[in-house]
Amino acid sequence: MATFADIEAAIGACAPWQLQEPYDNSGLLVGLPTTPVRGVVLCLDVSPAVIAEAARHGANLIVSHHPLIFSGLKRLTSVDGPSGMVAECIRREIGVMAAHTNLDSATDGVSYALGARLGLRAMTPLRPHAAAVRPGDGLGVVGELATPLAHDAFLALVRTGVPTEVVRHSRVRAGHSVSRVALCGGSGAEFIELAGARGADAYITADLKYHDFQRGGDRLLLLDVGHYESEMVAVELLRAIIANNFTSFAVRNSECELSPLGYYYN
Repeated sequence: MATFADIEAAIGACAPWQLQEPYDNSGLLVGLPTTPVRGVVLCLDVSPAVIAEAARHGANLIVSHHPLIFSGLKRLTSVDGPSGMVAECIRREIGVMAAHTNLDSATDGVSYALGARLGLRAMTPLRPHAAAVRPGDGLGVVGELATPLAHDAFLALVRTGVPTEVVRHSRVRAGHSVSRVALCGGSGAEFIELAGARGADAYITADLKYHDFQRGGDRLLLLDVGHYESEMVAVELLRAIIANNFTSFAVRNSECELSPLGYYYN
């Protein structure tokens, strides 16, 4: 019977754990490696609702993109927040594993999957990884559209391709068209200048602040598609890895997970 360690090894074969950033905390976070897997629930973020959902389905492992334990926990006395969720998982005998920046940096990882949704071709890493295992390892990607798109047509492609309810974007010069695209799933403001230096006409990411939108000038179109929206492809990647390697237990996408952000339309 497959164990937590087997799941960790399968994910690591596709998204090597050594690719995670120094600040990250990916891997098995709660549970013993030798625990047999009875079922898996996949999500972007672990929440009390996801834990209850896993218990309801008899799943004893949650695999998320964002780590439940990110910064240090000094005690497990709270009923709220990460401390309370870790305690609840222990009480219910549910393990927790995360594949975060290793999946972001892996060849065919988060940014590659998002780029494929938009039809990008000839993708290469935006910021190659210093410890790359494969030539395509790195954060973000740069690729080419099959044909150049006018400003509004490109925005429409991004909105439906990601998909996302809202695309926040910078203002660029009249007549701006897009052929070469850089993107980075999740928070990628740090790569704005790099995207411009790599010759991108547009850069897609999330969590941009007010002044970040000024950093592209009038020649680099900056798009913020939302953190949740830009990284939900991670759940599908994790599902493919686990379901393609194991057939003795059910693998479910969480049905209760929603973006923490809502949008009001008057």
